[in-house]
Amino acid sequence: IASTICYPLTRIKQMCQAQTKRSKLRRTAGPTGHMEGKALSMWEMSLKVWTEDGWRGFIYGIEGQVFNASLKAALNRSAKERIQVMLFFLLFPERFRKMRALALAQAQT
Repeated sequence: IASTICYPLTRIKQMCQAQTKRSKLRRTAGPTGHMEGKALSMWEMSLKVWTEDGWRGFIYGIEGQVFNASLKAALNRSAKERIQVMLFFLLFPERFRKMRALALAQAQT
């Protein structure tokens, strides 16, 4: 949920970072001989996205973000549960055996 709520800000930040990388490659010397090409601030980039794409510009690509966040959360939870069981087995082996036997008995009934 948090990644979905914060996605518009993340998108603007990524666009600002991408434009500064591109502008470093495409800068040309101005009439005074100095390098021109000021990067847009986050506010200026937000206005640019709003004028060019409207509100859809802020959520473009959110599907991938939601999928990525869901996958990471599922993998983290799975790994955490496995590590928790392994640590419980290593630190409290007798209690672990009793709990496993009780769980097996409940599963069979």
